[in-house]
Amino acid sequence: SMSLEVVDVSNIPEVQELISSSDSDSFVTVAGYTFASTFTEYLQRILDFEVYDDDIWICSFPKSGTTWTQEIVWCLENNFDYDKSKEVDLDERMIFLEFKSILPSATQKMVPDTIEKAKLAPRPRIIKSHLPMELLPTQLKIKTPRIIHVSRNSRDVVVSLYHHFKLLERLDLSFKRLAMLLAKGYSIYYAPLDAHLMSFYNSSYPRDKILFLKYEDMKRNQDLEIKRIAKFLNRDPSQREMNQLSQHVSFSNMKSTPSLNKESRINISKKLSISNPQGDGLFIRKGIVGGWRAYFDDELSKIFDDLDHRIENATGLKYDM
Repeated sequence: SMSLEVVDVSNIPEVQELISSSDSDSFVTVAGYTFASTFTEYLQRILDFEVYDDDIWICSFPKSGTTWTQEIVWCLENNFDYDKSKEVDLDERMIFLEFKSILPSATQKMVPDTIEKAKLAPRPRIIKSHLPMELLPTQLKIKTPRIIHVSRNSRDVVVSLYHHFKLLERLDLSFKRLAMLLAKGYSIYYAPLDAHLMSFYNSSYPRDKILFLKYEDMKRNQDLEIKRIAKFLNRDPSQREMNQLSQHVSFSNMKSTPSLNKESRINISKKLSISNPQGDGLFIRKGIVGGWRAYFDDELSKIFDDLDHRIENATGLKYDM
């Protein structure tokens, strides 16, 4: 296994570009993954975090269908309590473990300690993380809670990241520069994408304890994917419950429901003037497959072809785009 080596990468030209266009003034790689240096202050607590066998972990690279997956899992595990779902923000119903650790230091002070909140969450806990397998709590080597992993084709991920960064992170990069950097393995957090996917797909985690989902499959056949999730969680919803859930997590409903569309987080960003008025103001934006075509020129497409081949060769993952 890789040592969790921490390397200052602030002098690399690509990272210099991130520094000049973001709120962070230095970056490191941890076991090869890029983060703002402030992340390292939380790393040991994340690695030492206590895991329970009855946890459910929802893992992904950002912008891959995480929110959608979280809501499906929450409803299946909480007896389809749609009233509570509407009343209580998704980020309160399950904690995003390392959220505090990935924020620029100015913002960090204003956010509660998410590691502590996850620790104290009533069991059985559902925990969200965007960390690669190598950086998740080390107890996952001995305990085997269920992990649900969701991924999405690299081009739609980078388009979604671009809008996310505009909305929430004040990252001042053109779409093309952001995409070029991501293809090279750099971003303000969690990159490289190919290594991130490999960390789950090629891990030795027991295969019956990890469920692999793809955004594109969920889009094409949501009911079938909900059934797969239910089966993995040993839930057996009736047809009526299935129909209701399917309606509840439909794109139009999620987009218009404040407890699901991150309205509160966007408002915090606006208060802190982190968010960029150019952002289109919605966390759940289009939710289509293939929206990337409007953003990619031939040069960028070739570069992402290479990235996709690397991903496919390493993991077998192919996406219908």
